[in-house]
Amino acid sequence: MSSRNTLVIDKDPMSPSMQNLLRKEMKRPSPDRRAPSSTAFVGCLDGFDTEGYPIVVFTHKGREYRKSARSTLKLTQAQVGLECLIQLCGDADTPVISGLIQPPLTDANNETTAIIRSDDQIRLQCGDAYIELTIDGSVRIRGDYVESVAYGANRLKGSSVKIN
Repeated sequence: MSSRNTLVIDKDPMSPSMQNLLRKEMKRPSPDRRAPSSTAFVGCLDGFDTEGYPIVVFTHKGREYRKSARSTLKLTQAQVGLECLIQLCGDADTPVISGLIQPPLTDANNETTAIIRSDDQIRLQCGDAYIELTIDGSVRIRGDYVESVAYGANRLKGSSVKIN
């Protein structure tokens, strides 16, 4: 009798929970009976079914499939048409989307100016300090301590300039 299939318990008392753990360990399937390994494919996110599951299109063993899938990431309508990495566990009826294929790196951002727009107001705030831009053209800078440093001219322009 092999020790693999036999549970030997010494005379030392063992808790029932430890005995259950040992029995569960013995019931694990041998490597030859485990589920088949997964295979990865590149497919395309084709939409969503009526229950909200993603639909993927992919080719497996020379045949094209269009199947509802599960996903490891949150997908949106904006991503329909993108290539995705699909894992199949055993057969083509159980696709799982495990990622989106990223486009190749293009030139770094060529824009030299970042523009933030708002129809009403923009406010950048940290604690009690803030910079506020309003639709009427007002700019407010407020803080306990405001410093202005210039290596060239530091100009204040306006129809009137009030200091203190």
